Amino acid sequence: RKMETIHIEEKQRFKEIAFYILLGLVQILFLWGLIQQVIFNKPWGTKPAGDIVLIVINFGIFSLIILFFSISLKTWITDKYISFRMFPFQIRKKVIEWSEIQSGKIVKYNGIKEYWGYGFKYMPGKGWCYTISGDFGIRIMLKNGEKILIGTHIAKEISQVFDNLKNRGIINIID
Repeated sequence: RKMETIHIEEKQRFKEIAFYILLGLVQILFLWGLIQQVIFNKPWGTKPAGDIVLIVINFGIFSLIILFFSISLKTWITDKYISFRMFPFQIRKKVIEWSEIQSGKIVKYNGIKEYWGYGFKYMPGKGWCYTISGDFGIRIMLKNGEKILIGTHIAKEISQVFDNLKNRGIINIID
């Protein structure tokens, strides 16, 4: 069995700096409240929450920061398949062999209008969406009727790889 050649490997991360700054400021505020109330024994606010509530809120905000920091979308295109994994929502990568695809193309899309935002989600009529940010993606229709959109920041390079695979007779289903 011949080893497949990887033509593209793209890794995207959630990099919304303003989001991290806002969440970080909220974390600092609640951490300050926790320190005031638990360590210095000064009630925080006019109607202070219980210590356990402040601990849970701090843990929740910190967990949210870690979650968003860990989100990544990795895409591979080889001679045999296209595959992707949106970590931490998918443990294993999803592999779609070229023979399973009815059609596909690079598209410009509006994540907010078409999918009500970015991320890993299902939209009736549109199918599965795996996006981090941006407005370009690989839209795929499988022979079984499933629709998938995989976001990309390197649409031009992927288009060149698709052209190369078409010219070599490996695929004929990608526009």
